[in-house]
Amino acid sequence: MFGRRRALVCRDAVELMTQYLEGAMSPEEQARFEAHLAQCDACTAYLDQMRATVATLGHLPAEHLPDVVVDELVDLYRRHRAG
Repeated sequence: MFGRRRALVCRDAVELMTQYLEGAMSPEEQARFEAHLAQCDACTAYLDQMRATVATLGHLPAEHLPDVVVDELVDLYRRHRAG
């Protein structure tokens, strides 16, 4: 996905957060990601926020969310991916 020699930038790290939390990275990707975190307080804080969100909402079944909330989350995700 990313070149071997190029260090991760924050935008790359943010895109990899979910994979990292799910343990879905190769050992090489994980090492690069963790090297970035070791030097980036902002991404470390963002990761902590994601962990807190998952801990709080990760157990909430989707059927308990109103349709409008699901639609807004999907729209937000699509806008983020579109950049």
